[in-house]
Amino acid sequence: MSWGGDSLAAVSLKVLIGARFNRTLALQTLYRHPTPLSLGAALFDGNAGTKAIEMAPLYSHTLRPWGQSQMRIQEILLTGATGFVGIHILERLLTSTALRVTVLLRGDTLESAQARLMSIYANAFTGRVLDTTRLKAVLGDLRSPCIGLDPQEWIQLTESVDEVIHCAAEVNFLSEPSHLYAANVQGTAELIRFCNESTFKRLHHVSSLAARCSLDGQVGVTGAELDEHARSNGINGYGYTKYLADRLILDAQAQGMRAKIYRIDDVLPSVSMGYSHKKSLVHLLLKLCLRLGQVPAGYGYIGLLPADRLANWICHFVAAPEAFDLLAQQVDVTAIEFVTFEALVAHCANRLGMSVSVVDHRDFVAQISERADCESMLIAGILAADTSKRVLFTDPSDVNLRESSRQRLGLTQYQELMVTLSEFEPFVERLAGELV
Repeated sequence: MSWGGDSLAAVSLKVLIGARFNRTLALQTLYRHPTPLSLGAALFDGNAGTKAIEMAPLYSHTLRPWGQSQMRIQEILLTGATGFVGIHILERLLTSTALRVTVLLRGDTLESAQARLMSIYANAFTGRVLDTTRLKAVLGDLRSPCIGLDPQEWIQLTESVDEVIHCAAEVNFLSEPSHLYAANVQGTAELIRFCNESTFKRLHHVSSLAARCSLDGQVGVTGAELDEHARSNGINGYGYTKYLADRLILDAQAQGMRAKIYRIDDVLPSVSMGYSHKKSLVHLLLKLCLRLGQVPAGYGYIGLLPADRLANWICHFVAAPEAFDLLAQQVDVTAIEFVTFEALVAHCANRLGMSVSVVDHRDFVAQISERADCESMLIAGILAADTSKRVLFTDPSDVNLRESSRQRLGLTQYQELMVTLSEFEPFVERLAGELV
């Protein structure tokens, strides 16, 4: 939403509007009408159709022919450092390398943005204090030209930074593509330009398996066309914009840019500290199942891909030109071990001394649809009424993703991602506190 917020905040707003005006409001309506003015029109003027955000064209700066990137890496630019994967990459860079790290933070002031980073770090790594000796924070915004930096700061960073790790993205599975385009697509375009100015820089682009789209027709040039193209292809706004961002990277690679695309699967809590992404679908659904003592059947497979192990694995290729060059241009990064979602819930329940029973999907959705808490309403809004043609998580027929990834990466490099359910004990201990 343009005034700020996430999916849970949208559910809260939905509840408040429903109570205040005695109206039933679909979650999608909030994202299709992201300003108070357009939402009011949808509610009271009967204009509840899709409202696209008109997109600025991709910044049409001319890029230099790509040349050789730096071999001696001293400074990294990291976007998305406050995100679930980004905070683990930041920890790895600061504790296991001698690199200087500049983080791009979004916020009203630099002080408030830094305070948020410190708070997230303290929550992720209990008992530790963020070492700022080699850390520099700059205020910016991927949705803006020059990633929100003033011209002088942009020039200074293009001269000092040797390599970029792009973890930031606007993640929302209910929003339209045009609402996510600025951050996810235009932001990536600006980072490509950043890597092209002054010294040539390598780019590590952290993407998502949601970007594995097969699209028909040309991508729209207006917000309305973009949204319609995504709907006609049955793709959510997040997956669609990540696909477009990946296309930009692939085009730049073809022109000589040194870049890698890591398309990652659902990321689970860290195995070292148990820190979890509390707003992820896996986490919210897991908590709901444990509270109800029920787990729906047939929701597919979950890859055991912990955030800390994933961050460690990505960092193997950072400031390591030889390892970087051996990696495929685009890698589907999945876990080695997969378990059914039912098995994940059963394992957590067993460790917590709880019991769960397997129920039909429709019965599960009907039950949570009657609950008044925001998390249940969000899950009910995301789950489809009919899963006969799909599953919620990894399709069992797609489990061969791990084989293709293993073949491309080599077993030696992939050992970092080999984990078992028993290694998630720190997470289960944290989860117990959330269920009280």
